[in-house]
Amino acid sequence: MIPSFNEEGEEREQRNHSTKMLDHYLTEEKKTIGPNAFAIYNTLTHQATHGNKKATATTIDSNMSKVSATLKSVYWSTAIMGGA
Repeated sequence: MIPSFNEEGEEREQRNHSTKMLDHYLTEEKKTIGPNAFAIYNTLTHQATHGNKKATATTIDSNMSKVSATLKSVYWSTAIMGGA
């Protein structure tokens, strides 16, 4: 199936968002506090609240809900926090 223009645009936006998150982690958080869970947490919350200059309060709330779900996930507790 050939993706529609909108799907391609959404995929491009997601890649751009992910690139910004990785860049923030590597250039800011990892350099400042090291390669640890706190740096990843800071990156997630930074991107959720500052990642889109046009974001509305609703968008930021939605983003923070996604961050919250990530922090409550099994992946976070096992892979990132080492089973803590």
